[in-house]
Amino acid sequence: MGPLDGMYKNTNIVVLILFGLCCGLIAFVLSLVAYLTGKDPKAKSNALVVLIIGAITSASWIALQFAGIFAGAAGGNR
Repeated sequence: MGPLDGMYKNTNIVVLILFGLCCGLIAFVLSLVAYLTGKDPKAKSNALVVLIIGAITSASWIALQFAGIFAGAAGGNR
């Protein structure tokens, strides 16, 4: 078994989804490692779900930064 197989295999999918939503980039990196090194099919499947959610979350935050949503909070012009 890979280093993260136990976590992704034994953790409830709801908790893994929340992990992907709340910790986008960290969840993405850990899920990528788990997916690439994992041996258990259920762990790889759960890692793929979190990988996709983490990627979407991270990309959304980056897009919002470039769109200037937080310009007012950073002291920019309105």
